[in-house]
Amino acid sequence: MLGSLNSMAADCLTTITEQWIRHKLHLKHPYLGDVRSLRLPGTYEEKIRHLGDALTNFIRLKSLDLSYNALVSVEGLQHLKMLERLNLYYNRIPTKEEVKVLCKLPALKELDLRLNPLTRRDPNYRLSLIHAMSSLRKLDDCPVRDTERKVAIMQFPSGCGPPQGPHCPDECPHLDTEQSMTFTEFEGGKKRYRNNRGPSNFAARTPNKSNKRLFIPAQAVQILSMMEDDLSVQEAEVTTLRWDVATLRHGAELREEEHRLEVLGLSSQVEETQGAVVRNMEQLRLVLEENVGLQKQLIRLEQQYLKSLMKISPIDQIKESLTLSCSIPHRSLVVTNQRLLGELNSSLQHG
Repeated sequence: MLGSLNSMAADCLTTITEQWIRHKLHLKHPYLGDVRSLRLPGTYEEKIRHLGDALTNFIRLKSLDLSYNALVSVEGLQHLKMLERLNLYYNRIPTKEEVKVLCKLPALKELDLRLNPLTRRDPNYRLSLIHAMSSLRKLDDCPVRDTERKVAIMQFPSGCGPPQGPHCPDECPHLDTEQSMTFTEFEGGKKRYRNNRGPSNFAARTPNKSNKRLFIPAQAVQILSMMEDDLSVQEAEVTTLRWDVATLRHGAELREEEHRLEVLGLSSQVEETQGAVVRNMEQLRLVLEENVGLQKQLIRLEQQYLKSLMKISPIDQIKESLTLSCSIPHRSLVVTNQRLLGELNSSLQHG
């Protein structure tokens, strides 16, 4: 039963071709050099084991996703000189020797090798790759820090990571540093450093039979010095941030005081407006009362006048009736003024 399952799993692994990529992604464009991004993540039914020559014509490719596959090497990527992002998450790459071809990609900035066997077998793989790929800015979804580069330069001065044999492999180019150090052999199989660019600070720490034990402490001192420099820079950044916070706090206090003064000014304006409204309503009430008094006086005069008309001739009465008809609007005006005065008094009482 177990053998049949292994056989089924083996059938799921495939070596891809250019035609397979076209069919998988439904690519109709005849010129594959125009493609800038490819996503070829593996599935439960189908996983990529070898790349072969399938990506030969994708010469301008910048982003490539090969996650969740079964790749054991990255042969076939070395010609992608414009590649910037490569995702190899959850594959089967056993050692960093299998990814040394990536050192030939000068534009590679982001690389993801998480959940590959090499990450468990080689604890120094991160520093080794950081030193071997000078353009790398993010590894395993974590930014590459300057401190890591400095430590990598000290730990792997040859630029090829920990030496695997008498000579460093040619696949990994040297990083651009002030000193280029190589390993040479001498009698007894022991190794020493040889400076290719004349004497420097490294020469004082060149290990030999007499100072072999002093070399590692010297490296540790330099690493600690670098870390102290980084801490000094961080402390300066913290001081700057504190100053910025104090400035922002002071600005916030000033704006709060301005807001408080503005609120007080508006409140005083509202109070003055309310007082003016009360005074205007009182004046209006007095005017209406005066108007009502005048209208009542007018009514009394009209009544007296009507009594006087009873004593004159009929013809004169007709003339006076015409005059009286003209005074009717004045009476309606008196009623209107009385009504307005009552509404004003009620509004003042409720207010």
